Amino acid sequence: MADEQKTENEIKEVEEKTFEEPEEVTKEPEAVTSETKEESVSDSTAVERTESTDEIAEEEKLSEAENAESEQVAEEATSEETVSEEVTAAETVSEENTSEAESPKKQKKSRKVLKVVGRIFAVLGVTIGMAVVCLYFVMLVLTHGPSKEMRDLFVLSVRESSAGGFLASMYLSKEEIAEIEAKNTVIETDDTTDTSIVTIAVKEEKPEQEEGSEPSFIVKTNFDVEVYEENGIEFHRIQGPTFTGIMMVVADPDRVFVGTPYEAYDGRPGLDVPTICERYGAIAAINGAFFVDTNGVGDGGTPLGFVFSEGNRLYGGLGETFNMMGFNEDGVLICGKMSGQEAVDKGIRDGVTCNPFLVINGEGMNVAGSGGGLNPRTALGQRADGAVLLLTIDGRQASSLGATMSDMVDVMLAFGAVNAGNLDGGGSTVCYYDKTVMNVVMSIYGTRGVPDAFCVRKEEK
Repeated sequence: MADEQKTENEIKEVEEKTFEEPEEVTKEPEAVTSETKEESVSDSTAVERTESTDEIAEEEKLSEAENAESEQVAEEATSEETVSEEVTAAETVSEENTSEAESPKKQKKSRKVLKVVGRIFAVLGVTIGMAVVCLYFVMLVLTHGPSKEMRDLFVLSVRESSAGGFLASMYLSKEEIAEIEAKNTVIETDDTTDTSIVTIAVKEEKPEQEEGSEPSFIVKTNFDVEVYEENGIEFHRIQGPTFTGIMMVVADPDRVFVGTPYEAYDGRPGLDVPTICERYGAIAAINGAFFVDTNGVGDGGTPLGFVFSEGNRLYGGLGETFNMMGFNEDGVLICGKMSGQEAVDKGIRDGVTCNPFLVINGEGMNVAGSGGGLNPRTALGQRADGAVLLLTIDGRQASSLGATMSDMVDVMLAFGAVNAGNLDGGGSTVCYYDKTVMNVVMSIYGTRGVPDAFCVRKEEK
């Protein structure tokens, strides 16, 4: 039994050993397999990690390269800015150096300019001062010198101007001035034109003047004149002792009328003679009546006295009385002191207030002394044959000092006037013909605005 048990035990042990050894053999491959797996996994992981590390390294290299490039660009930009700043600074320094170098030159130039300007003003100041002083003493000699005639002419001349009247008051009292004016005036008259002494000449047909031909000149022995005819108007250039002037003679009185700036006087400023003439399409004109001209700066918009134009009374009341000079419907020039109603009753179609009368019914007005100072003058008259005389005299210049009222009477009588009156003069005097101012206008404004003008219509062909 014991042997049997041993044998059984031995058999069990052998079996156990037999069974145990395969287990070990089978287990070993499993261990190898897991280790192999682990090694393969670790190897693949290592490869992946290596590849990832390489990619990261490459990315880092690329990033570093990009950063290097950006840093290089930034450095280049910075260097360019630095260079630009250095250039700008250098230019600024150069400009400053240049300006510093040029500033003394500029200062010298500016000083020279200031010196020149200062000298010019100094010379002008001295010249003006000397002129004022000389003028003062000249006027002092004129007003208090030995020649009373020169004194009277000076006083009357400046008193007749709107802006210069104060000059006489600088040297003489009001009483002295009034005495001089009283001794040199045109004596007033109550006479009125006798229309029967004027006979309008029958119009004669005249041969047409060839284009480009020179006008014929006639020299009259009784007066120093030159004359030519154009567009039915005779132009006489006259020369007197102290004056030059132009006399226009229009044979047909129906061609002469009073032109105005507007249809009515409503406060608007006047227009100059050329503008009034062109407004009517006329060929010639002279200035007309006096107007409100305070201190010589009036705008010519307000007449003094009457204004009749083309049969209409445009200014002046029927009950007012003034010296009137105007054409009636027959073309006869009527001169006389009359009211507005009397002017209407006499059939005045075109006329204005005048002062003084120069000739009435063929008789020159009585003139005390010179009748006035030496000044530019304008006047209107008519001959016995109806021809109209339009006279302008230059004045206030070296070549033509002007005419007195006595001169105006003499000129009108010399041209055969039977009736004539004095119009506004001075700076208002204008003779206009065919778009040209014929005389020398002595107004600082040029041709002044006036309230009316005696115009001449174009000749009918």
